Amino acid sequence: MSIKPNSDSKDLRNDLLLEFIYKLQNYYKDNKKIVFNISVALLFIFLFIILIFYYNSNRNNEANKIFVKSMSYYKNGDKNLALIELEDVNKNFTSTKKGNLSNYFIGKIYFENKNMDDAVTYINKYINKGNSKSYLSSSFSMLAMIQSNNNNHLEAAKNFKKASELAISNSFKNRLLFQSLDSYLRAKELKKSMRILEKMENNEDIQNFQKDDFDRYFNYYKILKE
Repeated sequence: MSIKPNSDSKDLRNDLLLEFIYKLQNYYKDNKKIVFNISVALLFIFLFIILIFYYNSNRNNEANKIFVKSMSYYKNGDKNLALIELEDVNKNFTSTKKGNLSNYFIGKIYFENKNMDDAVTYINKYINKGNSKSYLSSSFSMLAMIQSNNNNHLEAAKNFKKASELAISNSFKNRLLFQSLDSYLRAKELKKSMRILEKMENNEDIQNFQKDDFDRYFNYYKILKE
C-alpha cells in the first residue's frame, strides 16, 4: 500500500525533469544565436578576470622585489639609494600594497633628511590610504612634530593625540599623549588640556612611572588657568 505513492511521486519528478529538458532544448533551438552570444560573453569575462588577476599578481611580485631592495638599502644607511627604489615603486606600482606603503617610507626619509615640505606631502598620502595602525601612528607623529616646529601647536596637538590612539605599545601611546598635552598647553587650549590630564590621572602606567611629568604639566595647567 505504501509503495505506490512513492512510485507515483518518483514518476512525477521524472516527468517534470523531462519537461524542463524538453523546454530547454526547444529554447536552445529557437535562440541559438542568443545562447551562443551569452556563452562567448561569459567566456570573455572569465578570461578577463584571469588576466587581471595574473597581471596584478605579477605587478605585486615585482613591486615587492623592488621594495625589499629599498629596505635593504635603508637599513644599511644608504637613504639615497633607498629613496630611488622607493620612488620607482611609488611611481610605477601605485596601485599595489607596496606602492601605497612606499609613501610612508619616502615621507620618513624626507623627514629624517629635514626636507619637511616633501615629507608632509608623502606622509599625508599614506594617511589618506594607509591601513596599518603602527605606520599611521608614526605618520601622525611625524606630521605633528613638523607642525610643532612651525608653531602650529593646535594642529600638532590633534595629530599627536591621533598618533597616541593608534599606537600599539603603552609606552609609545603615553609618550605621544604627553606630547599632545604639551602642544595643547602651548596653544592655550585649556579645556582640551584638562581632558587629557583627566585621562592621564586614570592611567595606572602614567601614575606609577611618570607621576613627576604628570604633576609638572598639571601645575603648568593651573598657572595658565589663573
